[in-house]
Amino acid sequence: MHPALRLLVAPLKGVGDPTLLWDLDFTAQAYLYNRQRYASVTDLPLTTFTRASTGYGATAAGALTSFASGVPRITDAGLTVEAAATNLLLRSQEFDNAAWTKAGGTIAANAAVAPDGSTTADALIEGTGTVGPTVYQAVTVANATPYTGSCFVKRGAGSRNFSLRMEAPTAKIAVFDFDAVSVVSVTAGATATITALAGGWFRVSITTTSTSAGTAYLQPQMISGTTYATYTGDGVSSFYLWGAQLEAGSFTSSDIPTTTAAATRAADQITVSSVAVPLTNFTLCAEVALDSLAGGGYQGAAALDDGTSANQVYVFKTAGNSRARGGVDIASATVFDTASSPSTLPVLAVGVSKLSFIRAGGSVRVEANGILYPDTTHAALPALSRLNVGRFNGNSFPTNGYVRRITLMDRAVGGLTA
Repeated sequence: MHPALRLLVAPLKGVGDPTLLWDLDFTAQAYLYNRQRYASVTDLPLTTFTRASTGYGATAAGALTSFASGVPRITDAGLTVEAAATNLLLRSQEFDNAAWTKAGGTIAANAAVAPDGSTTADALIEGTGTVGPTVYQAVTVANATPYTGSCFVKRGAGSRNFSLRMEAPTAKIAVFDFDAVSVVSVTAGATATITALAGGWFRVSITTTSTSAGTAYLQPQMISGTTYATYTGDGVSSFYLWGAQLEAGSFTSSDIPTTTAAATRAADQITVSSVAVPLTNFTLCAEVALDSLAGGGYQGAAALDDGTSANQVYVFKTAGNSRARGGVDIASATVFDTASSPSTLPVLAVGVSKLSFIRAGGSVRVEANGILYPDTTHAALPALSRLNVGRFNGNSFPTNGYVRRITLMDRAVGGLTA
């Protein structure tokens, strides 16, 4: 049995040794097509990648790397696949700029090494007297729309705590504990996250839904204790700030730097055309890592289709209950979908998940993290000629996370036989 199967499919009860038609191992940056290995995903035959902008990718340790437009964001964490997103804030890495209003303290520009390795992180230093050291910036938002504000933060001098306030226009506040790496409190009607990164950095976020159209504010602020209030400053305590972001949506996407205007990071899209998938027996495996559950929306792992979204087979994380899911569409109609019995597949959590779609003769099986959906008799399948990596339904529903590995084999594995 090929080692790739031991990593991606459980339990392993395949018959014989399947031919690995495609094995795209993004974490190891090793790529196989019809038994021939390639050093780069861009060298693979029939493979197309697009992203019409620069973008950041993170390593498994949380260090950021900037990738040029059109270059896949591949690190040891995998291939980053995201939808397009826009950072509404200006001067997102320049808190000394006039775009940011300061209160209760001062900004020292370029005072520390940022998460991307550049010396562009600014220090927010509290003043003396009655203070609540902060910077803030206003943007225009739509009504009844979810927005997420975020910032990269690192403790400097002293032992102050940190909060993130967003007004859209109702004020919502999240307080963070960097020692416990936890959210201490968050205002009702909002959610918050904190993620530890390399070099003592954290990324904190707050999400809420706007209650009217107009002006919204994002406000990173130092606090004393766990209460959002002014206090007597010592003129020394500080935090480092970098990469502030305010974007439409209910989760935090990768950092989008801005200068004089809002900026958009384009979507990542990788496809393999003319794969000629055998319709009788095949196995499609996807290993993904989710930083978040993307606000409960669909997150694709992999799909095979005929070049359109009308005819396809797919595995993905469903909306609402965050369960693994697989199915078949023919002529835009769903003819098989594990949603008919969702309790048989696991709820997916933040972290690594492995999903498989297996076809043997007239039977179909979907697996997720070793849990099997009951075998289903289903003779009809659409013609399959395109592999969508990290998404399904054509260009829709990206992973919004990392694709670690995609494997396509010309044999059914996992105990399903023709």
